[in-house]
Amino acid sequence: EKTYYTEQYREKRTSMKPKYIALMIIIILLAAAGVFIYERTQVSIHADENGNSVAIIGGVDGPTSVFIAGKIGGEDTMAYKQISMEEANEFLEIKAKGAPVVANATALCILSPVILIVLGALAESRKTGISQGAAGAVGCIFLFGMVALAVYMFITFGLRESRFESFEKEYFETEYGVTGMVREKSRAYEGTFARGLAMGVVLCIISVIPLIVAGAAGAPDFVCAVLVGLLLLMVAAGVNTIIRVSMIKSSYDTLLQEGEYTREEKQVKKKLDTLSGIYWCTVTAIYLGWSFLTMRWDFTWIVWPVAGVLFVAIYGVMRLIVCKDIDRSN
Repeated sequence: EKTYYTEQYREKRTSMKPKYIALMIIIILLAAAGVFIYERTQVSIHADENGNSVAIIGGVDGPTSVFIAGKIGGEDTMAYKQISMEEANEFLEIKAKGAPVVANATALCILSPVILIVLGALAESRKTGISQGAAGAVGCIFLFGMVALAVYMFITFGLRESRFESFEKEYFETEYGVTGMVREKSRAYEGTFARGLAMGVVLCIISVIPLIVAGAAGAPDFVCAVLVGLLLLMVAAGVNTIIRVSMIKSSYDTLLQEGEYTREEKQVKKKLDTLSGIYWCTVTAIYLGWSFLTMRWDFTWIVWPVAGVLFVAIYGVMRLIVCKDIDRSN
């Protein structure tokens, strides 16, 4: 009986498709990258000789924001960091240069399993002399290489922009002329943003059409695998376009403190940041544990769409609670 279950386990292990192995590797790599790619903010508060509270918000490059809270004439006052014209232009320049970096790195992550999927299907079709072992080895080399390059790009850009992270997390004031300059650039960019966003969304939507047509026509597995690669290519192009225009638009909203960067939104995000990290780490742990215990990588992927929908619901409920707490405290 023991030998029977051992053989059954071996058959289950050897029947794992390369695409499921690729999915497992991607999840592990993303979980590892999440540990290293994070933003650290240190806040130190002390009182000066006049009894005012002085807070210094620092990042990896030292203090990035300083404000003083005290009382003048019996009234509470808050002097926020002043953003100069030079700082604003430098921030916009870094975001503009970083947008293609982040967009290309994200596209690399999306495209990383394409070679593994296509070569795996080619090996299974037995139309060529390539074995499944060789297909898996070559595919994994490309997968690891592309993801490693993407992580390198994410980290280097994150370090360059880390000294401006307080712009997105803390309330600030701008010097004379800064708001007008940024608003003028934002209005001029609206057309480009709308076209880029629409193009990216359309590419993501139509990417599934070739695969649907092939499935309806009864195309062989190899053709379907190639079309999966085409699907990922079109999705990568669409996401690349969306990220490029969205990061630049976001830089304008950050300095104008509009949209997702209003004072109220910053307070809400600050309270909900921990929730997001804990939630997705827990989901990843559940997925890996379930998958390794059952070896049903072809089924356990269902965790991700369920977790995504559930996260939106949980985030919405927690947001309502946090907003009520903030209104009550104000």
